[in-house]
Amino acid sequence: MAAAESENVEGIEVDFAWRAERVIGEVDGYEHHRSPSAFETDRERDVTLAMKGWTTRRFTYEQVARRGGWFAAAVRQFSDGSSGIVESSA
Repeated sequence: MAAAESENVEGIEVDFAWRAERVIGEVDGYEHHRSPSAFETDRERDVTLAMKGWTTRRFTYEQVARRGGWFAAAVRQFSDGSSGIVESSA
């Protein structure tokens, strides 16, 4: 499963896209996603993409930066037909 970084999907810039699986990965840092308007915009993008057949999976910057193994395991689930739900082991 190869991801493309920061690419355009359906006219929307996303952090990562796994086109074959129609899965988008978004990494949300507190600095850029803490405002009410950013929160609303992110959710609207998720719904817009879902209406076009895409699934968005959101991760925090800390999950990606500090828990790389957990993040990698979560991403691997996207391509094996599972629900994509991963238990957090904080």
